[in-house]
Amino acid sequence: MDRPFLIQQVSSITGCNDYQAETVLERSNWDVERAMNAYFDDPPPERPPPNSNSQSSSTAVVPFEASDPTAGWDVPNDPAYAPPPGQLPDLGHGWSLNNKDFTNDADTDDDLRRAMASSLQDHQSQQAYRPPAPSSTVGDIGMSEDEQLRQALEASVQSHHDLLQLTGSGARTPALPQHLDTDLQTRQVQGAPVAMMAPFASLEIVAALLQALFAAPPVRTAYLASRPVDTRGSDLSNYWTGAAPTDPGSNSAAQPTLDTHIDLARRIQTLFAFATLSQRPLCVIKDVTSLTPTEVVARGADRSPADKVAALFYEFVVDSFTKHVAAVSDTILKTPGAEPVETDALWMNDALFLSSGAAALTSPASPRINGTQVNPQVPAAAPPKVERQRSFIQLRHDSINSDTYSCLRAALASDGDGVLLTRTGSVISMGVDHAIPTAEGGPPPFTINERIYLDSLMWDRRQGVRLDAELRDDEMRRLDTMRQDLEARKRKLAGDTGRPSSEVLLGAKRYFEQVATPADEADTIRAASLAEAGPQISKILEAVQADLVATDQLIAKIRAQIDAKRALVAERAKREASNPEWTQLAYDLCAVLYQEAGSCVSLVKQQSSGTWWKISVGRAVQVEREDVVMGRAQDPFLGVFWLVYARAEQDVAGLDAQEREKAVEGLISEAVKAAIADDNLTYESELLSLIRSDASTPSSTAANAGEEKAQQQGKSYDEMLALERTD
Repeated sequence: MDRPFLIQQVSSITGCNDYQAETVLERSNWDVERAMNAYFDDPPPERPPPNSNSQSSSTAVVPFEASDPTAGWDVPNDPAYAPPPGQLPDLGHGWSLNNKDFTNDADTDDDLRRAMASSLQDHQSQQAYRPPAPSSTVGDIGMSEDEQLRQALEASVQSHHDLLQLTGSGARTPALPQHLDTDLQTRQVQGAPVAMMAPFASLEIVAALLQALFAAPPVRTAYLASRPVDTRGSDLSNYWTGAAPTDPGSNSAAQPTLDTHIDLARRIQTLFAFATLSQRPLCVIKDVTSLTPTEVVARGADRSPADKVAALFYEFVVDSFTKHVAAVSDTILKTPGAEPVETDALWMNDALFLSSGAAALTSPASPRINGTQVNPQVPAAAPPKVERQRSFIQLRHDSINSDTYSCLRAALASDGDGVLLTRTGSVISMGVDHAIPTAEGGPPPFTINERIYLDSLMWDRRQGVRLDAELRDDEMRRLDTMRQDLEARKRKLAGDTGRPSSEVLLGAKRYFEQVATPADEADTIRAASLAEAGPQISKILEAVQADLVATDQLIAKIRAQIDAKRALVAERAKREASNPEWTQLAYDLCAVLYQEAGSCVSLVKQQSSGTWWKISVGRAVQVEREDVVMGRAQDPFLGVFWLVYARAEQDVAGLDAQEREKAVEGLISEAVKAAIADDNLTYESELLSLIRSDASTPSSTAANAGEEKAQQQGKSYDEMLALERTD
């Protein structure tokens, strides 16, 4: 058990210091989940008390007990049931009403900062924390346990000054504060998507993944058409800042408690509707991220690999959507008078995210030539009944497979004895893992195919014949076994017990030559042994180093032979996929997620215009196609960790992209449209007020600056002033 790692994990998630993390872990028998719960229930002091025998009072919330499960909710101001959201001071440190020294360290500046932070935290809290009802797993009405813990984690991180720095694991997104200040430079560029921003840097991968799903037309259409619709409120004036929809005329306590899958679906629906119609340049998606599972939050705070974090949240979304479809279908079947509506066909489909695959065959089920049956009278073999469903496919970018299709094909071919797709989802997501560069060099630049054809990977098109894989050949198996044995030998020679063998041998040599006590004149055997020890160890060290060099050379030679054979397999696969008859099942690239300079970047396609946009730290900038498909040495291809493809749309009833966009907007309810339109008017008035203030500035420099800002957004200064006069 790595206790320092557990201490660091609890500290990064809860925002406490190492002493507090170690204290709650010891109380919880080093169980991380119990320790986090213990921290929020009864936070320990920030430092050990000076007198271990002094009595201290607990800050734990008094358990709520009542005969009526709903009793007691009318006393939210009772301090026993409503602790402040921030960490309470330790009562054993002389806390009293007249004591201004919060920390008992005579540091008045630090105490003043803490007092101001605590006051601000209490002022920002819209409602007091209350213990959950004993008979329910849900605390506040409409809030799941995951959401409550998520909000508690956010409050904890906000209450600690050190985690508000740009490098903190739970820090706010660095660009967020300046983006919340409306100015002309942040005006949405014509045709740009609304940038989705995470409330915390540890959730930026979640925001990027939602941005990618919005860029996939089938996903956006499905969520906009789903039901039930969001009825929490029609006021979206502060939605872009992270606030939930509200309705001043309704009682928030009257909102029904919903299952997580229903609540998540309606929140994503509201987010996608806002991103479709809003003129705001960005939207803080706290309303959706508040439902993020705690494991995703922990992985994001721990800086786990980006593809692992994305996979966790993606599986959560897919699982919730599948449960939502099943629940609504069950309601329609079991409720008398319930009938499906016309738009249900757009979203009640479990194949939106899920693809199915089955084990391939060693020989064809029926003869085929170039993907066509030789004898049309012979029926095509049906795929096996045993199928596996996947929400995403993990790719491996290495020295041979360096484009999307090749990596996808290799992933299916190397899955057990080989897998072929039996049914593909409307959207296919792929996680990308990159081979670690070796002494011989790294993998070639990764090329992202803008369109891929999956015909050559389908079970029915291939009649079940498995893909040509590198390790099917006996010679390849033998070479790979030799490589593994040599790498195991190399690890043994280098030292796989924690210390390098060279370091151990050099230490032994120094001991015999410099530390060991010389033998007296009578002990000739010891004297001879000490004299020979150093030279003998030097010979052993030289032999080990020579063996390591020879082993590396053998490994490199075998790898070259393996890569040569793999290259032949990859070349045959490309020729096979180029068959003109196997270009019917097309998938188009919708989004690329990658990491650059420590932040998460999204490349998304605007389907209405066909343009590509780079979204980073809340800003959208148009980019060229070459910047998306990459394949160049200067591209950040090694940072790519997620790809989203959608089945290529066919022209339905002759509709072009603009008409399809209007059809999608028609799925949004009129109440939501009106709320977003009101927010757009508010935003325009804010921008016009800025223009008016710039125009009234006597300084020519300021006027020129205002004109330059307006021109940067695609409108001239005069045009925007004319718009103001017409209003």
